[in-house]
Amino acid sequence: HAPRIKDGSLAGALVELRGEGTERYAEWSLPQVTLEASGNQLTALQDGRTGPIAIARAGSEVVFRSRDAHLHTLLVRGASHLGLALPPGTTRSWKFEDEGLLEVRSGLGFFWMRGHVLVSKHPYVALTGPDGTFSIPQVPEGEYQLVVSHPSWVVAQVGRNVDNLRPCDVEFGPWLRGMTRIRVEAGATVRAALSLGPVP
Repeated sequence: HAPRIKDGSLAGALVELRGEGTERYAEWSLPQVTLEASGNQLTALQDGRTGPIAIARAGSEVVFRSRDAHLHTLLVRGASHLGLALPPGTTRSWKFEDEGLLEVRSGLGFFWMRGHVLVSKHPYVALTGPDGTFSIPQVPEGEYQLVVSHPSWVVAQVGRNVDNLRPCDVEFGPWLRGMTRIRVEAGATVRAALSLGPVP
């Protein structure tokens, strides 16, 4: 969850457009999402990008893959609920129909293993690059609400094993979010500066 900030720009932030124009769907260009457990780390893989967050089309399958030599159990919470066992070296998939944010974490005490998937019906979503910029193609002209979100890195609660008092679960604070109104015009680049803060 640690933020990647360079020269005042935030990388890996989730960007969404909200408004009536999003009901006119453009072609979905993002490829399938794979969540990979490897070295007791959980990584989202999509379109050559690796990180803790990915974007999936509603109704599409998300791939869950383990490269470790031991069992993993993944818990999905948020817009959908799911428990998924991944024996060593296996690959499974699951179709998510409901829009919204998913949190994927370990169910076996690897509390640092965590990833997020935004399930969206429309393709007007993106992740910011290393320089804080992003591109969302084929957006219909009009006014939108630009929403930028990032997981909080502030630890809100630590669960401990009752036998040895070692950490076995970590809860972070609410996601950080910023919003602003923008107008999209054909062939134009929109620039917006906003601040992110916790959302209850």
